[in-house]
Amino acid sequence: MPSRLVEADHPGRPTAGGAPAPAPIQIVLGVYLRGLRLSQQRTLAEAAAAARVRVNTSTVSRWERAESLIPLPALEALLRYYGVKRAHVQSLSDAFPSLQRGFRLLPPSRQHAENHEGRWDRWADVAGNEAVARYTALTRAASDVVFFTMGRIPPDYRTAEYRAAIIDTAPRHDEPSPGPRWFNWVPPVADARRTLLLDDTVLRRPVGDPRVMAAQLRHLLHLMAGPAGTSRADIRVVPSATQIGAHHLAGEVADLTVHGHRLLAGMDAMPWYTNRSRCAQAVHDSLRRAVDRAPGHRESYALIERAAEHWESQTEEDPQHHCDGCADSVAYSLGRSYRDPRSTPA
Repeated sequence: MPSRLVEADHPGRPTAGGAPAPAPIQIVLGVYLRGLRLSQQRTLAEAAAAARVRVNTSTVSRWERAESLIPLPALEALLRYYGVKRAHVQSLSDAFPSLQRGFRLLPPSRQHAENHEGRWDRWADVAGNEAVARYTALTRAASDVVFFTMGRIPPDYRTAEYRAAIIDTAPRHDEPSPGPRWFNWVPPVADARRTLLLDDTVLRRPVGDPRVMAAQLRHLLHLMAGPAGTSRADIRVVPSATQIGAHHLAGEVADLTVHGHRLLAGMDAMPWYTNRSRCAQAVHDSLRRAVDRAPGHRESYALIERAAEHWESQTEEDPQHHCDGCADSVAYSLGRSYRDPRSTPA
């Protein structure tokens, strides 16, 4: 029999009552299964009938929220029912936990007790564009997000020009291109708590030309000011020279709460997810401390505005200039000593 997890008291908080934590792939595939079902306008009852096991609609709903461990035969049946390719079904099935494969639902006393990550505590999604779509969909489905980056501004905060520059130059993409049909059926949580932590090197690192950078930073300021009918975005600039924590080891990492379950997600050569281990807890704690210690709204706004003004000055000096030294000049404008890593001797 599948092992049911305790439902969260509130979708925006981690599961209460000391409930065991699901494996990362359970949470990700729960969002994926729901997106597939809704994109094909299938009801919970139709999904239950297609699962090839005797279940009701409540059970299917719990599978989609990672509140119950879906049996492998049911997972494979549903993926085939939604038209997922056979090789992809097999890949996901091979990576999915089951009680027969030794998966354990860790009690509260054992969660985060292990120094190393167990077999089911980390998952790397190797499915190319589909994997990137799942990564982005998971951040949409989260009710609480703390996103830290040392490299690039994340998708939900980008201008079209910055996005195009990322696609042209980045060694790996963090947005699906094109987005699969199911992806559009995973809408952002309306009242989600979202905090973006920008390492201050992000303000200095050229993406595209100075005009693109200036417009992108002005867009962040617009979001922070709160466009009409919206709440203002919580964006903090973290001084890299003063706050080094476990989250810096990842470079780009998000601390997410999805359907009451907490996990970390990041993008390296491919999307990865982890939870339950002591390492995951250390990164989580480090991110939360970074939020508490980060400059507030006013100071962060001023730092981004100062960087935007300097990129604009580069544009005015030479509209066609791509400026290899822009990172150094922006650092000078921000009043911080900074050495562009590209200039470091080999």
